[in-house]
Amino acid sequence: MHLRRLISVLSVGAVVVSGVVAAAPKKADKKKKPPAAAKGSAETPATGSAATPPAGSAAGSGSGSGSAEEGPPKDIEGREENPDNPKATGMEVEEPPTNAPPPKPTGYPIELAQRPITLLKGMGEVSISPHTEFSDFLFVDRLRARYGITSEIQVGLTYAYGALYNEELIMGMTKAYDFHAGKAVGLDVQYLITKFLAVKVGVPIYVDPVAVSLQLGAPMKFHITDKFAIGGLDDLLNIKLSKFPVEYECIAYGTAGCGELDNAKAAQQEGVGGTQSRGDLNITAYGIYQLQTQLALYGRLAIRFEDFSQNRGTSGYGGIFTALRAGAEYAVMKFLDIGGDIGFDSLSKAGSFGIGLHVVGRI
Repeated sequence: MHLRRLISVLSVGAVVVSGVVAAAPKKADKKKKPPAAAKGSAETPATGSAATPPAGSAAGSGSGSGSAEEGPPKDIEGREENPDNPKATGMEVEEPPTNAPPPKPTGYPIELAQRPITLLKGMGEVSISPHTEFSDFLFVDRLRARYGITSEIQVGLTYAYGALYNEELIMGMTKAYDFHAGKAVGLDVQYLITKFLAVKVGVPIYVDPVAVSLQLGAPMKFHITDKFAIGGLDDLLNIKLSKFPVEYECIAYGTAGCGELDNAKAAQQEGVGGTQSRGDLNITAYGIYQLQTQLALYGRLAIRFEDFSQNRGTSGYGGIFTALRAGAEYAVMKFLDIGGDIGFDSLSKAGSFGIGLHVVGRI
């Protein structure tokens, strides 16, 4: 019984072994050399046959259609390759995108909100600013010119060339409206310390009688956004140096008056030996909103401490006067602006309401 089982197992093992041996890959036969082609057959072209192009043919001259073998490449060792220059391999390389904002245009901005405190180097500007008050039918004006020696240093010249007012406002004169030529002129220099702050020093002079004062300012302008700016302190102090403080324009309507009317009253006081004001402290602030590229809206607040005092003293001068005005300015072209404003030169005096205009040209 056991012998039969052993014989069966051996039979099955023999069958399996024979199958494995039959499935094993056979060793490759050695390649046999192909039999030599017969002389003159198609496989070995004869000299001068059609398979061998004749001398001087296209194949022989190197201009054939690929039948002749091409020579080795010029830079077979790769010495002329530049791995840092992808374009040398014929591949187009796209520039990586950037999120940097486009460069801002240079030159003097047409937008009022974006303009610097001082003019650019070599730029000149001339402006007039007629100003009225309805209560006394007052009209004053001044001519101002400024020039940029550099983009940081600017010189200015101001002339309060005239005023129309009721002469009764000046003590000792009868009621009459007349135009009076201005007698106040002065030079100032402004230096830009930083982008938002400058210092200003001026010397206003009244010619008859001769009076001199010192004008100091700290012009400031902060560009909050491209459309909004705030600033102020253009004419911070006006200090009497000789006889009386000389005024150019209406910062705020004080006891003496406004602009050239101030000067006329002070000149009359000097003639009778009266007391004069020591000067003024002027805290000014403004805001500009650029509504459109050429149109800007603005508001201006001015607080004037006449005679550097909050209260009127025995001299007849002193007190706090607040002016509030709002207006618009339009850039007709890059070098010409026109504008106007309305408001009060003194909020405590309803009759100080008036209209102001200005025209500015640059070259």
